[in-house]
Amino acid sequence: MDALTQAEKAARAEAKALEERRKVVTSEISDLENSLEKLSLEIRGFEKDALALQEKKAKIDVNISEIEYAIRLDEAELLKLLAALQRLEANPPPTLALRPDNAIATAQAGQLMATLSKQLDQRTKVLTAQLTTLAEEQMLADETQAQIEANQRQLERRRAKTEGLVKEKSSLRKSIDTQREEKQALAKKLARESETLRELLEKLESEAKSIRPRVKPGRGVTQPSKPPALPLALPEGIGPFANAKGRLTLPVSGPLTRGYGGNEQGLTFSTASRGQVLAPYAGRVEFAGPFKNYDKVIIVDVGEGYYILMTGLGDIFAEIGETLKQGDPVGSMPSSSSGSNELYLEVRKDGQTVDPGPWLAL
Repeated sequence: MDALTQAEKAARAEAKALEERRKVVTSEISDLENSLEKLSLEIRGFEKDALALQEKKAKIDVNISEIEYAIRLDEAELLKLLAALQRLEANPPPTLALRPDNAIATAQAGQLMATLSKQLDQRTKVLTAQLTTLAEEQMLADETQAQIEANQRQLERRRAKTEGLVKEKSSLRKSIDTQREEKQALAKKLARESETLRELLEKLESEAKSIRPRVKPGRGVTQPSKPPALPLALPEGIGPFANAKGRLTLPVSGPLTRGYGGNEQGLTFSTASRGQVLAPYAGRVEFAGPFKNYDKVIIVDVGEGYYILMTGLGDIFAEIGETLKQGDPVGSMPSSSSGSNELYLEVRKDGQTVDPGPWLAL
C-alpha cells in the first residue's frame, strides 16, 4: 500500500507535468494552424495567378498563330507580285521609237508596272509590321512562360512547407494523446474503488485482459469510421450551416465543370495538378482516406445533420476527429501528367443530397 501511495503521488506529478506539456503543445498547434491559414491564402493567390497566366499565354499563342497565318498569306501575295514584275521584265513592252502604233500598250504596261510596284511596297510594309508584331508577341509569350515557371516554383515551395507544417501539427497532436491520461485516471478510479491491494490487482488484470490489439490498416484498406462520442463543437463565432448560404469557401482554384442536377448529385471542379484543397466550412472530420473504388475521400460534419463530402484528393492532411476552421487546408489533388484533375463535392442533409450551389454562391 505504501508503494501504491508513492505510485499515486508519482501519477499526480506526471499528470501535472502532462497538463503543462499539453498547454505548451496546444499553443504550438495553434501557432501552426495560424501559419497554415496564412500559407493556404498565399497558395490560393498563386493558384489564381497561375490560371490567369495560363489564360494570358493561351491568348498570346492564338495571336501568334493568327499573325503567322496572315504573314503566310502576305508572303503568297508578295510572291505573286514579284512573279508579275518578273514576267513584265522578261517581256517588256515595245518602245515608241520602234513601234509608234503600240503607244497605248506601252502606256498600259508602264501603268501596270507602277501599280505593281506600289502594291509591292505596301505589301512589304504590311509584312514588316506583321513581323515586328510577331516578334513582340513572341517576346511577351516568353516573358509570360517565365512568369508561369516562377509562379510554379513558388507554389511548389509553399506546398512543401504546407506538408511540413501538417506533419508537425499531426506529430504534436500525437504527443499529447489522451491514452496515458485515461490510463492514469483508470488507475486512480480503481484505487478508490478497491478495498484491498489484491482486489485492485484483480481489477487491473481484468482490465488488461479486456484490451485487444489494434489492427494497423494496410495501404488502401478502408476501416469504417465511428462517429466521435462527443457532440459537435464548432469554432467560436461559427453560425449554423443552414445560414451560411453564399459564404462557403471554394474548395479549389478552378472552374466548375459539372453542376448539380440530373444524374449529378454534387459539383465537379477542374483543378491543377497537386492543387490545394480547402475546407469549405468549419466542422469535424468524420472520415479521411481511401474508400472502395473512389480516390481519397474526406467527410466533414458541419452540424444540424449536414455533411460535406469531397472525393478525388491525392493527399489528405486532416485526421479523423479533427475540428476544422473554414478555409483550412485539408489536402491536395493528385499529381497528374495531364496537368489537371477533378474534385467532386457533395452536400448531404439527413442522408439526402442537396444542391451545394446556393452555399457556394455559384
